[in-house]
Formats: sequence, structure tokens, C-alpha cells
Amino acid sequence: MQGGRFWLSVLGVLITSVVYNLVVHGVILFSLYEAHKTVFRVPTTEERNLLYLLHLLAQLVFALLFVYIFTKGYEGRGWGEGVRYGVLVGLFIAFPAAATVVALFPLPFRFIYIWTLSGLGWTVLCGIVTAAIYRGPRVTWTT
Repeated sequence: MQGGRFWLSVLGVLITSVVYNLVVHGVILFSLYEAHKTVFRVPTTEERNLLYLLHLLAQLVFALLFVYIFTKGYEGRGWGEGVRYGVLVGLFIAFPAAATVVALFPLPFRFIYIWTLSGLGWTVLCGIVTAAIYRGPRVTWTT
């Protein structure tokens, strides 16, 4: 693992993740969330600041683990490797999380599709960013 490229990749994924989620959930899906606002938390100003910091911490943990796991299987195959990795991580995270939230809260089933697709977009984009920045030693698989 190359230290400088690793940390640049983490920073790239963190920025990509925060911006992507702000645009998708704060702008594009805002009207959908507004239509179901009785299900979602309405924080006070104090809570809002704390929740924003919690969200940033979660994004940082995601970025660190996302890049770390990527480096363990890095094959040096370019951005296509980032796309494949992003799809796998997205399916691992997005569908189970979306289906669980819809199963537990009174939300329409379309949230599963919307969150799964937006989650896949998020992780694929993060995978492309990671592959573009990180160029460490390749892993050679032997059996």
C-alpha cells in the first residue's frame, strides 16, 4: 500500500461521497423525502449540527474502509477495476440497507429501487475515483 496515494484516494472518495450524497439526497430526492416527511427525523438546530458531524464521520469511515479494501485486491487494471469494485460494494451495501429500511419503516417499495440505484451510482463513482488516484503495487493471486 502506498501511503501518499492511499491518503489522496481517501480524500478523493470523501469529497466525492459528500458531494454526491448532498446532490442526490439533498437536491434530487428532496421532493420525495418531503412527500414522506412524517417518517423522517426533524432535528432541532442543535441536533442538526451533531447529526451533520455524525454524517461526516460516517463518510470518513466509509472512505477509509472503501479505499483500504480496494488496495487489498488492487490489480492495476484502470478505471474499469474501480467500476467493478464499486458495483460489488454497492450491491453489498445499497440493496440490503434500502430493503431493511423499507421493511422497518412505512415507506413505499420504490424507495428500495431509488436507494439501490443511487447507492450503486455512489459506490461506482467512488470506485472510479479510487482507481484513478491509487496506483499502488498489484496483488498477484496464486493458488
